[in-house]
Amino acid sequence: MATSTHAHPDRGGVRGRRASLGITLGAGLAGLAATVGAPAAHAAAPSPLPLLSQALNGVARYQVDLTIRGASTGTITGTVVVVRKDGKNQAHVTLTTPAGSGATTTVDAVVAGARVCVKQAAGQPYQCITSPTVAAQINLDPSSTFQRAGVSTHFTPAGTKVVLGKLCTGYAFTLTSTSVRAHGTLYLNATNGRPREEDVTTTATTAATATTPAKTVTATTTALWSRYDDPTLTIPAVPAS
Repeated sequence: MATSTHAHPDRGGVRGRRASLGITLGAGLAGLAATVGAPAAHAAAPSPLPLLSQALNGVARYQVDLTIRGASTGTITGTVVVVRKDGKNQAHVTLTTPAGSGATTTVDAVVAGARVCVKQAAGQPYQCITSPTVAAQINLDPSSTFQRAGVSTHFTPAGTKVVLGKLCTGYAFTLTSTSVRAHGTLYLNATNGRPREEDVTTTATTAATATTPAKTVTATTTALWSRYDDPTLTIPAVPAS
């Protein structure tokens, strides 16, 4: 992910990086996002999705810690902070990717609705575009994520596990859509239905373009949800639309 110092968001700025941003986040988060928000058209009972969706909609903010393995550059780590405002989620995504020789590259993005704002480098302002495609890949709103993707899910019970000090109920799942296949286990707090952990292997295929062939990326992601309703979690200010 090369950084750019162009100020105009249409020339080497946000648009110049949104493809790599989308591929990285899509490969790592597609399974996570689809499990959080997919309509369970073919899900076997018991499906945790209604309880999970209700639980997430009932909290003001939370954090997801991510570890994504399988990228060609090495292990990606990051966080997603989600803050619910006026009934909609805003997300602040930070991902750190190895860049070779001990160096790292950091992606810093704020997503609100279809608006994606990316910081090209530390100390620089966010540059914003409207990109429903990229926003859909990283949006964690369970009411909208993957709803138009024709997702099919199948859940089976997977016992219980203590995650971050909370007893959780496990749900093994398989998931398929037009461009994503995933399998893994989702753990929900047994008391309130809030997600606590997801371990998922995702295979995502990007569409071919005139200059780029289709690419298949397989990633294994561990996601840990924490800091529910922590008032210190905030979203960075971005330029007004």
